[in-house]
Amino acid sequence: MAAEQIQVLGGYRYVQSHAADATQNLLLSTTRGADEPIDAIVEVWFPSEQALITALATPAGIEANLRLTEDEKNFIDLPRSSFCLTREHVLLG
Repeated sequence: MAAEQIQVLGGYRYVQSHAADATQNLLLSTTRGADEPIDAIVEVWFPSEQALITALATPAGIEANLRLTEDEKNFIDLPRSSFCLTREHVLLG
């Protein structure tokens, strides 16, 4: 369902990265003084920020965004989650 709605919004890549070893993640967070580890990170790739903004303003985009939001309520602790648009800057590799 998510992949279909993301495509409606013009997304061309959808990646879920789930947390690996819980003990190691807790150790990494604790030794760095960070908050508790997260369960997963999701990346959705769009051609540009403007393409996403434009898609979100269309009737189909509004509906897709609403469907995604309703579905996310079933498995994401939204009040404790973050969302952000990013620009990739490759420094190695």
